[in-house]
Amino acid sequence: MNLTYRVLVISALLLGLLAMVVRSPKESQRVTLDLKELSRIIEREEDHVTPEELADMLMEGRRGVLVVDVRDSAAFVSYHIPSAVRYDISKLIETPLSMADTIVVYSEGGIHVAQVWMLLSAKGHRNVFTLRGGLNEWSERILFPVVSAELAVDEKKRIEKRALFFGGEPRGLKTAANPEQNKRKPSVTPNLKIMKEQEKQREVC
Repeated sequence: MNLTYRVLVISALLLGLLAMVVRSPKESQRVTLDLKELSRIIEREEDHVTPEELADMLMEGRRGVLVVDVRDSAAFVSYHIPSAVRYDISKLIETPLSMADTIVVYSEGGIHVAQVWMLLSAKGHRNVFTLRGGLNEWSERILFPVVSAELAVDEKKRIEKRALFFGGEPRGLKTAANPEQNKRKPSVTPNLKIMKEQEKQREVC
């Protein structure tokens, strides 16, 4: 785990703990935190999934996977990962979620989702993860991945399949011979058909 990410997670844990301590006296809800266990999970990098792991879960139609977007509603409407549902953090913490579900929380990145991860873990959820790199890394690695000529054929096909499934477009090598591609900054455009199909599948579940 790189140092920057570790610092962000530790900061999130401290802020989350502070939020739990500084509560209204009227609140009677108590939480139990096993700090040693949480530290072990973070140290072993078991607190997050990669964009590729999440993409494969969704493409396989795996049941019991809840993808949670904690950004504001405008950002969610503009684009969200297919099948994701949006929650305000306060509403998410109050909502009864299945302990059996695999919960993947994301935003743009940063410590926000690490705080949510800690709060859900404190509620007893053991299958809760953050999306590594948030939506930014999802865009870079799933929607608009750079396909290198050195990659094995099977890996190229896998990368291209993910991108097309989620409405993205693979990119070739960034080279000095192709400066226009270097400058191109892809915009994230949702594949509405895929999103609707994924959301229907979740409603059935």
